[in-house]
Amino acid sequence: MCTDSSALVSIVLPVYNGARFLAESIESCLAQTYENWELIIVNDCSTDTSLDIAKNFASKDTRIHVYSNEINKKLPASLNEGFRHARGKYYTWTSHDNRFHPDFLRVYVDYLERNPSIGFLAGSYQAIDTDGNILYKVSLRDPEKFIPLVNTVAYAFMYRAEAARIAGEYDENLFLVEDYEYWVRLWMCTKVARIEECLYFTRVHPGTLTEIRKKDIARKLLEMRLMYFDKFTERLKKTPRLLRDFFISIADNTSGRQFIMLYLKMFAISPIRFGLYYISIYRPLKFLKKFDWYWALKRKVFNK
Repeated sequence: MCTDSSALVSIVLPVYNGARFLAESIESCLAQTYENWELIIVNDCSTDTSLDIAKNFASKDTRIHVYSNEINKKLPASLNEGFRHARGKYYTWTSHDNRFHPDFLRVYVDYLERNPSIGFLAGSYQAIDTDGNILYKVSLRDPEKFIPLVNTVAYAFMYRAEAARIAGEYDENLFLVEDYEYWVRLWMCTKVARIEECLYFTRVHPGTLTEIRKKDIARKLLEMRLMYFDKFTERLKKTPRLLRDFFISIADNTSGRQFIMLYLKMFAISPIRFGLYYISIYRPLKFLKKFDWYWALKRKVFNK
């Protein structure tokens, strides 16, 4: 590979009571085959030994810097605090319970160095359990097409500092979906690409925000998609199937006046195509989804 070792990568690692896995996460940074990085750890008022663990690593490696919030500010504010200290050409961040593959930085930097028109790069990843055993692989769907429908970027990513300056900071009012909303802004201001290599490990355990706050996340996702409705539909209207899927992702979580407004907006975009779809497919499926046998049959068919 032709990786430019002079390109500094800024890694932000926010932590709140993450002592159980924090050392493993930091060690995955230290194990990188690409060595020109800085690790910015932001302690968000942890009440466990997270801060002590972070300071211990920082005392042994000058590339590691530790900052502490005076009050608990949540994830988006901690990310903003970390990136305000960033000096790198490329940005990424990780969680205290996840870890990088040793070649993560090398592969991602190499790709961005060889493709200067790409401002945002995302990749596939693997899920691990609490002991680090691999559970399954998640192959990344094309972010350029699917970002309006789902947080396809998720965990493994790197973006240019210059793209971050255009996109701005993480929205501190969108806690729980701050990452997804930020990917949307990057998607709107720069070119997005993906790689298939699995170079990141996300840990699946009961203590993750994804598990604890599922209902709150669903509510925030709906709020975010409605906020970007016009921009999403403008991009998707050339691909009817994706536009239809986008409608479903919102419609299944709305009712009353909000649903009527959504229907009218979609109908205005594509009167005939959307009208036929709504009458012949969406309404009948919505009715069938009320029955347990429908879901049982669906699982049986798709698990074959």
